[in-house]
Amino acid sequence: MSELPEPLSHDDMASLDAVLMNRLAGKNTHGKNEGIRNLHILDGFLTAVVSGPSTIMPAQWLPVVWGDFDPAWESAEARQAFMDLTLRHMNHIARMLDNDPKHFAPLFRQREVEGQNVVVVDEWCYGYLIGMELDRHGWEQTQKDLLHDLLQALSLFATPQGWAVLEKKSDDEIDRLQAMVTPIVRDTYAYWRQQRTESQLPLN
Repeated sequence: MSELPEPLSHDDMASLDAVLMNRLAGKNTHGKNEGIRNLHILDGFLTAVVSGPSTIMPAQWLPVVWGDFDPAWESAEARQAFMDLTLRHMNHIARMLDNDPKHFAPLFRQREVEGQNVVVVDEWCYGYLIGMELDRHGWEQTQKDLLHDLLQALSLFATPQGWAVLEKKSDDEIDRLQAMVTPIVRDTYAYWRQQRTESQLPLN
């Protein structure tokens, strides 16, 4: 088993989150592409980037992160620090899904509601869907039933149509549906990993 890269610390995560949010502070974002707004969306986005059929290079996915709002970097070192943390986090996601998928845990948002800790998957699912759009044609080649389950799970929590469906569900049913997201994401990563492995096998 390959050694897992060290996960980001709480301070590292806070640093990434601050860059993503601060670049939008005080900006008029109406009608514009905000890009990736926070760490929870970024985590879902990067998970999709490493999970799909094709290798997506930073030059392809980084413009999606910024949208219409590039950060005003204080220095080249600050920009590099952001990239280093982002790539390290992406590498950690991929290695966890590769080597220890049972313990892969998406960075879902958690909120306190009436003294209870509530998990909210909406932003993470939204980020994953954005990541899939980088290679829509490739993702369409996913095994039919798996792709259906993946898109259904994500869309319930990341689209207006899905939210309309959830409004009619009980809290227990919503919890059950949320619990389906992580296993399906793990299965999707494993599927495309297997496809890539088989495509690299020598012909007899």
